[in-house]
Amino acid sequence: MSHINVGLDIYFQTGYDSLKMDQIAANPRVALCVGDLEIEGTATTCGHPLA
Repeated sequence: MSHINVGLDIYFQTGYDSLKMDQIAANPRVALCVGDLEIEGTATTCGHPLA
């Protein structure tokens, strides 16, 4: 999985019909771990990136 950030916002891409999307819809609390760094936050959907 890859991500991009704009300022302090971090964006990920996943399919609307994926298990990950179902889990985030049920519990939007998320965490990103990179090396020794852990970032916690709340996920929201932004829609299709090409729409």
